[in-house]
Amino acid sequence: MVALATLDPIANIKPIGAIASRWLNLNKLVMASLMRSFKGKVDLILY
Repeated sequence: MVALATLDPIANIKPIGAIASRWLNLNKLVMASLMRSFKGKVDLILY
């Protein structure tokens, strides 16, 4: 993997970047849903 990365860095970085951005977007969605459910629980406790 390291040898391939040193030989052709751009070809290896591009897919990693795509996967990373996709993973970050997924994480944002998951965090948003978690925060929404958490907020709902807090609202239930407060009221």
